[in-house]
Amino acid sequence: MKYPLIAPLAAFSAGIMAAQHTQFSFPELSTSLVLLAALATLALVLHDTRAAMLACLAGFALAGALRASWPAAIAPDRIDRLDTPRAAPLRGWVRVPPTVRLDRDQFVLNLESLGGRPASGGVRITATRDAGQPPLDLHYGDRIEFPARLHPLRNFLNPGSFDRVNYLHRQDIYMAATVPAAAVRRLAGRRGSRFLAAVWRAREWSEQRADRLMGPQSSNAALVKAMVLGDGAYLDRTLGAAFQRTGTYHALVVSGSHVALLAWFALLLFRQIRVPRGPAALATLALLIGMVLLVGAQLPVLRAALMVSLYLLGRHFYRERRTLNLIAAAALAMLLWNPQDLFDASFQLSFLCVALIAGIALPILEQTLEPYRLALLDLPNVDRDMHLDPRIAQTRIEWRLAAERLPLAAVAGAMRGLIAAGEFLVVSLTIQIGLTLPMAVYFHRVSWSGLSANVFVAPLLSSIVPVGFLAILTGWSFLGRLLSVLVGLMVAVVEWHARLRWLESRVPTPPAWLIWSFAVALVAFAGTLRRGRVVRLATASALLAMVALLAIHPFAPRLDPGRLELTTLDVGQGEALFLALPNGQTMLIDAGNARGINLGEEVVSPYLWSRSIRRLDVVALSHAHADHIGGLPALLENFQVGELWVGHNPPSPEYDRLLETGLRKQVPVRQLTAGDTKVFGGVTFQVLWPPADYVPLPTPSNDDSLVLLAQYGEHSFLLAGDIERRPEQRLARGGLLGPLDLLKVPHHGSRTSTSDHLLDSTHPWLAVISAGFDNPYRHPHPDVVTRLAERHVSVWRTDRDGLITVSTDGHRLQVTTHRLEAKTILKSSNSQILKSPFPPPPPRPPGVHPARLPE
Repeated sequence: MKYPLIAPLAAFSAGIMAAQHTQFSFPELSTSLVLLAALATLALVLHDTRAAMLACLAGFALAGALRASWPAAIAPDRIDRLDTPRAAPLRGWVRVPPTVRLDRDQFVLNLESLGGRPASGGVRITATRDAGQPPLDLHYGDRIEFPARLHPLRNFLNPGSFDRVNYLHRQDIYMAATVPAAAVRRLAGRRGSRFLAAVWRAREWSEQRADRLMGPQSSNAALVKAMVLGDGAYLDRTLGAAFQRTGTYHALVVSGSHVALLAWFALLLFRQIRVPRGPAALATLALLIGMVLLVGAQLPVLRAALMVSLYLLGRHFYRERRTLNLIAAAALAMLLWNPQDLFDASFQLSFLCVALIAGIALPILEQTLEPYRLALLDLPNVDRDMHLDPRIAQTRIEWRLAAERLPLAAVAGAMRGLIAAGEFLVVSLTIQIGLTLPMAVYFHRVSWSGLSANVFVAPLLSSIVPVGFLAILTGWSFLGRLLSVLVGLMVAVVEWHARLRWLESRVPTPPAWLIWSFAVALVAFAGTLRRGRVVRLATASALLAMVALLAIHPFAPRLDPGRLELTTLDVGQGEALFLALPNGQTMLIDAGNARGINLGEEVVSPYLWSRSIRRLDVVALSHAHADHIGGLPALLENFQVGELWVGHNPPSPEYDRLLETGLRKQVPVRQLTAGDTKVFGGVTFQVLWPPADYVPLPTPSNDDSLVLLAQYGEHSFLLAGDIERRPEQRLARGGLLGPLDLLKVPHHGSRTSTSDHLLDSTHPWLAVISAGFDNPYRHPHPDVVTRLAERHVSVWRTDRDGLITVSTDGHRLQVTTHRLEAKTILKSSNSQILKSPFPPPPPRPPGVHPARLPE
């Protein structure tokens, strides 16, 4: 068998996946493994190789299920297992030193005690600083103590959201806390590993050396620290987005390619100075171990180092080196150590990238460019032509004829350059096509500018990594200047390609059948590269068809025709409302915002993509506070938008950025005022606020909010933005409000809103509150909750229920949430709640309907 480890890897992975959906007991699995081993032995004795192979593969599958089902040991005093108080003194030691931001420091604390009780586990600490206060001078192993308010980790409870909790749990982090930097107090002694303390000191020294060589505020220094040391904390977000759009972000993340480049450079250097193969391999391994520790033992680096180590081991013993076997061996080792890596996007991308090169790019190169590269060897030697393929021999003759007009060395050099460029192009195209599926699934991005960008970025990266290490180790200024030139060239290439936006598209999550079809087509193409031309053409056509379907995504959005749907997304302490209209149009109001997270890009867009949505007919801004407007520019970038609705907002950086993005994307802007009526998608939208004579304050305020009343059939929804008491009173006294079915509670349930005036004039049945989990403002306020309870309003909250969807066909209302799978159905005819965890609302007064504004 050519690649004997691939089938066991597939079986082991299948067992891990099966364990996610079925519970296995240890006695069942162990007994089955023993029986399969006996069956395989018996089959070998009877010379039935096929039966033995099947039994072995079944055994690997059961072994995978057994490893995935193995219970993990959990310390009884781990912080997420304790009854933790809201605020308590924390004592522990610094496991990950601080990342310095403009107004805060972020680090990971390994707990020793909580409130005087023993505790363990990691806590992500955010230490806030006042203006002019220096960053915390903390290092690995430092013991500290401070009072802090603990926050449980929680995901955004929407379909399509990233599983941040599981991601942090894999890093042994179970809580978060915020503390003023001035409250952090040092304690005597140190904790942790002396070896890791030395590694962190070396890392800090390396970063300081990079700052001295290139300037502490230099964007080039931030890039070098990312590409060489694996610290991307200081990267400029705009530049990082440019690398993402061009499919070259792999250059910024220390990964397998960086490890391979460093190993290649070391082996080349040792060969030049005539170091024997064995000592050279050992020295290269030592260098790789140093790199792994220097970048913090990040998982992609560990995987790549393991694969390179296996390669060097096989090279030392003169074994046939089959790259796919090395990949399978490394993957088996990693999955045996931690089977949950199988579901990690980084794990999948790392191994898929290397597998694409080994299984597709190299075979293509062997049949196309490799013979011509070999033809350049000993080109003046005519006798060598006799032992080559006739076409290659003819090519050598033509090259020698060309040398009659040009020096032979120049001809050979030019051809080597063209062949190298062709190799980069083949590898780049292979990776680009092969990664189309995971890029669409995980990042909702298909970028074709990477085809040409990587042709330049790859060789630049192959120079930056070794030159960066040499510059940091030696401190030579001329290497620092060379490094700046190389990084500057890479940035110029990426920024130029980033301007070619037509080469990039954002795509929704592909359907399951397309995912499996793409995988089958990719494997089939790899398996037929050495078959006949017709077979290769057929599999290549099937693969390209799958790629086209992924990029074009000609699939209809998942909407319910004939229904009005209002979905309140869980965006923390902010707001984002999605409306699906009966005639198939879509609308989004606000997109939330959070410190350090672009919720429009990372939360709202993935939810829309999970529903196969590529177009929003209307994007509306309630008002220009950051927790409403912050994510909207990303929505205008990611989706085709028909119109942008705004009210009366004063100039502000966020508002100006939104309008500039809309102008660049050629989105018409509609400014709405009270009295406007829009019949859109089968729904009547009436604008209740702001009035035509409204003059906003110099800075954005809650009372700037655009208030919309949506009516469909027998039902009406009031979308109240963040208005406070004064607009509520004016609307109530002006007779613009009447009985409602649903009230989107203004200002996240703040005490300054949802007054008696509003509730007494609307009599809502349902109230939806968008509030952040464990938010510092204590929204919704107890007074608001009490006022709603006194009126028997069924209250739904994103901090408690996650995403909330209220939909109607014009007669009946349905409510679903992220947590509540069963639907809550209300009959408007007799106001009877068929199923609801809340007290019933009062009946609607007969014959009373919401007031209409004049057309």
